[in-house]
Amino acid sequence: VKWTMEVLCYGLSLPLDRNTVKLCVDVYTDWMMALVSQPSSTPLPISRDPNLYVQRILRHLYILFLPRSDQVSPFYMSICQQVLGSVQSLARETSVMSRETWETLLHFLLRINHIMLAPPAPAGGISDLFVVVLLDVWLLACSRCFPSRSLWQTFRQMFSSWRHQPVVVEQWSRVAAALTSRSISSLRVLFTLATFGPL
Repeated sequence: VKWTMEVLCYGLSLPLDRNTVKLCVDVYTDWMMALVSQPSSTPLPISRDPNLYVQRILRHLYILFLPRSDQVSPFYMSICQQVLGSVQSLARETSVMSRETWETLLHFLLRINHIMLAPPAPAGGISDLFVVVLLDVWLLACSRCFPSRSLWQTFRQMFSSWRHQPVVVEQWSRVAAALTSRSISSLRVLFTLATFGPL
């Protein structure tokens, strides 16, 4: 499985003019769901230690989001949507994700958002989905495995550097409005956002 993962990792860096990248993404998004359910197609090592392998998978999937000449193509956007959708489903549906896997997942989302949103040029394509998934998964983590102080600080620093992007301001406002309209259970998250928040 480790050897296969090295092959898949390399495949994610290939040009998008072939089906190889999509097949690599298909395998990895399927294997990630071992933290939700374990169909017979899941390799035994992954079934035995899904948290360890999901952490490795997330580190490999990061390669897909590195700047590339063909990242504005509809095909590239579709595979990015596939990864983001799988990550969001994983965070919503899992009940066995370890703290280390939660932190790896949050770091992954911060890093790919930074690639998309940090440049001075306006973000395009599906950048709104990147921000939506980050904020959704972050709030899920707050209720299931509260992020560490250092992770909040990283979130604050990175998010602050994205404020020039309209989509970031819009999504942040949406989340802040939703949290303030909810019950007293949101106060802990709001207090943390006020303390470490990006805006």
